[in-house]
Amino acid sequence: MKFTGEMAVSMTGVVLFGLLLVGLFGNVYGDSEIETILPAGESINQIIHWLGNSVLYLIVISFICGLAGFVAVILLREQDKAETGGRLLIIIAIVSSLSTLGLGIFGSVAYLLAGIRTLMRQQSLQTMKEKGDIDHVYDSFPRV
Repeated sequence: MKFTGEMAVSMTGVVLFGLLLVGLFGNVYGDSEIETILPAGESINQIIHWLGNSVLYLIVISFICGLAGFVAVILLREQDKAETGGRLLIIIAIVSSLSTLGLGIFGSVAYLLAGIRTLMRQQSLQTMKEKGDIDHVYDSFPRV
C-alpha cells in the first residue's frame, strides 16, 4: 500500500519547519534594529544575549524536527517500515510542539495528521490480512 498522501503531508511539515528555521535564522543574523531601539545598558545587553540564545535553541530544534520528519518520509516509502514511520511522526509532533514553545505548531499538526493516518491505514491493512479480504482490495486496481 502506498502512503503518498501521508508522505505529502509529512513533507509539508518538513517545509514548515524549514520556513521556521529560515525565519529564525534571519532574525538572529539579520538587521540589528533592536540595539538602536533599546537604550544602552548592562541589562539590555543581557536581554539581547538571552534572546539570541533562545533563537539559536529554536533553530537547532527546528532543524532536528525537519531532519527527523525527512527520515520518517523515507521510512514511509518502505512497506515494512511504514508503521515505524507513523509512530516516529507522532513522537516528533508531540516533542516539536512542546520544545518550540508553540512556534512549530503548524508543522507539528502536519506530522500528527500524517502519523495518525499512517497508523490507521496500517491497522486496517493488518485487519484485512487477518480476515483474508486482502485479495478484494487489489481486485479494483488494473493489473499490468
